[in-house]
Parts: sequence; C-alpha cells; structure tokens
Amino acid sequence: AEVGVAEGGLLTVATDRGRITVPVVTASMPDHVVWLPTLSGASHVHEYLGVTAGEVVRLSAATDTAPVGARTDQSRSTDTPEVAR
Repeated sequence: AEVGVAEGGLLTVATDRGRITVPVVTASMPDHVVWLPTLSGASHVHEYLGVTAGEVVRLSAATDTAPVGARTDQSRSTDTPEVAR
C-alpha cells in the first residue's frame, strides 16, 4: 500500500542487478517487508536480483507491462527500500 499498489496490482521488486514484476497478494507481515518465492515460475530471485532473505530491495508500482520475472541490467527509480524475506 505504501508504494500505491493494491491487491492484484503489479509490483516491481528491484536491485541494481535487475527487477521482477509480480502481482500483489497481501498477507500479515511486518512493516517494510516483502516476501517472494525464490524460484517459482518466471520469478528467479537469486538470478535476477542477486539477493537472498533479509537483503534490501526497492519496491515500486509497475510502470510497464514487463512480464513477471523480467530481468534488466539497470533498475532506475526512486523506489521505497524494503527488506526481502
């Protein structure tokens, strides 16, 4: 909600290495925490983002129609930092 994405909307999770765009599903979690399956479908967190549990990532509302798991070499934005779980 803090980045302006409602349940079912698309959220981009990014690092300097790349990004993954996923649909939002809300759950009871601590503030400023996001959870992603590490290897599910096109979501390959270690490969695309280069992070593991407990590391800081950036969150933003998806601004394009990139498929889930899109990888980029650059992630430029003023996203909100969050901790990956």
